[in-house]
Amino acid sequence: MLKYINLVLLITVISAINSHAQCDCPGSVPFEMVIVSGPINNGRLMPDAENKWIAASYSLADGDILYSGTEKQPNTYGRSFDRSGVVISAGYALTSRMTLGADYRFNRVKIKDIYTNKKFNTQQISLNWKYNMLSVFEDDEFLAELALNIPISGGIDSADVSRVSGAELSTNYAIMPALTYNYMINERLNLIGTLAYSANLKLWADGTRMGNTAFARLMLRFNNLGGFYPSLALIATKSAKDKVRGTEVDNSGSTIASAQFGVGYMLAKYRTSLNLAGSLPVYRKVDGGQILPEKTIEFSISVGI
Repeated sequence: MLKYINLVLLITVISAINSHAQCDCPGSVPFEMVIVSGPINNGRLMPDAENKWIAASYSLADGDILYSGTEKQPNTYGRSFDRSGVVISAGYALTSRMTLGADYRFNRVKIKDIYTNKKFNTQQISLNWKYNMLSVFEDDEFLAELALNIPISGGIDSADVSRVSGAELSTNYAIMPALTYNYMINERLNLIGTLAYSANLKLWADGTRMGNTAFARLMLRFNNLGGFYPSLALIATKSAKDKVRGTEVDNSGSTIASAQFGVGYMLAKYRTSLNLAGSLPVYRKVDGGQILPEKTIEFSISVGI
């Protein structure tokens, strides 16, 4: 009975956050494609004690449709963007309930319209801590997570902020807390709910600051169907307006809902998992005129050591 009460409370909390969170475009951090990092552990998100792993992912996103509010608008200036990104991660399980990790992110972004044809790179690292607040003898997991995002290089002129969504441009310092509940319906099926928030801390030299972003995801994941781990998720982000020298940018701020489809395959003998995922928007409401990602695709590999 307690498990069913926990499930109801989780869904209620996610609904409340989506309705009331006050937070830029698909997010200052690419939450949408966050697949469970580290090796798959029989339906659990946390690895066994003293396990180590490395992971790498490659993602692509693009868009050339101009939106205002919830409607498509004539793209008079031919605005478009595309982004490719690489993430390299490493982690270590201090205990069966606590892990430490680090990510390196490299993004290559192209912004184009009839006046602009720019290409630039950004680099960031993030340090993260994760802790399971439930006993390891429980079937479910309730994870508290905290990450610190640190820009290494790259950035964009404030004049370009309104050309494309903040998710593709952000190089802010940010603190990112998150809560994840992994409800094990049975040995073959998990329901995983995540709430997260990205609080940007540092202004760029010209006074530009990306808006903070709230994120919620509800994922249904099947476990070990012949070595495959398919998943389906609904994702919502709500982002605040960007600011330049304290003034809000008109073409910024959004509420986005998207569907994510993924499948992982576990090579148990080699402690390796391969993952492929894609994301498509199902609802969007933006302030002003913005170009948003029409699709995002990611491939990742994780190896336990």
